[in-house]
Amino acid sequence: MEEAENKTEHMEKTEPIPRDISVDYERIMAEPYGFAVWHDFLRSLRKEPYLLLKIDLSNESDQDIFVRKANFMKAFRQGGSSKLDKAEYEGKLPIRVAIIRCTSQQYNGADPKGIKTSGWAANAFASGVEWEETK
Repeated sequence: MEEAENKTEHMEKTEPIPRDISVDYERIMAEPYGFAVWHDFLRSLRKEPYLLLKIDLSNESDQDIFVRKANFMKAFRQGGSSKLDKAEYEGKLPIRVAIIRCTSQQYNGADPKGIKTSGWAANAFASGVEWEETK
C-alpha cells in the first residue's frame, strides 16, 4: 500500500514533457497563408499542457524580419505560462516556452560598426522569450 502511495507522489512531482512544435512551425509558416494556418494549429493544441517552440534566427540579416518573428514568439509565449508552477500545470494555463537561437550581436544589438543599440528584439526577450546563443 505504501509503495503505491510513493509512486503516486512521484508521478505528481514530475514535470510534464514538452511537446516540441518547432518543426510544425517551420512547415506551416512556409505555406501560403501560414499565419492563419498556424493559429488554427495552435487552437487544436489548446489542451496540450506544455508546448515548446524554438526557432533559429541566427542567419536572419534583415532586422525588421527578425523583430517580426521575435514579436510572434512573444505572442506565442504570452498565450500561456513559462513557469512550471503546479497550479498552472493543473489546467489553469498551458505552459509555453519560446526560445530564439541567435547571435550575441543580434541579441545585444551591436551593429557591424560596434555601436551598442538596445537589441534587435529587446521587448520580446524582456517578456520571457528565452535566448540561446549561436556562434
